Amino acid sequence: MVALRSVVLSLSASDRWFSLKIVPYEALHKHETCCGHQPQQCSGCQSSMLKKDLIEHEILCPLIELTCADCQLVYKRRDTTMFHTDLICLKEQLQHSQEKNQQLNEQIKQNLLEHEKELKKLREEYEERTLQLTGIRTLWRKSNVSRLHF
Repeated sequence: MVALRSVVLSLSASDRWFSLKIVPYEALHKHETCCGHQPQQCSGCQSSMLKKDLIEHEILCPLIELTCADCQLVYKRRDTTMFHTDLICLKEQLQHSQEKNQQLNEQIKQNLLEHEKELKKLREEYEERTLQLTGIRTLWRKSNVSRLHF
């Protein structure tokens, strides 16, 4: 009886999916998570199939969504020739570039306004210091003139 507990006949039945393999009881959980006979669902067509067949299926499935690395357009594999031609890809890239240029132009305008404000502030400060310096020079000249008369 003890010997039978350490070995389990793993029959994971889910509809027509199953794995018939003798595994130690301690390894049952690992087998259930790693077994290629588990049912999986295609992310494109939603068909159920064995885990071991899923990758090969998804490579060819016409309903899998693809994202172009160049233009970031998302489309289904079956629509490649209709919705993601070279011309469409280039147009998308151009549109993204134009949007980015517009954002950069807006940022440049904002930076320019900030720098103009800072420049105005510095000019006002310069004028104020110039007036202060002129006043100091006038006082200094008057103090030198009054010393000469004593």
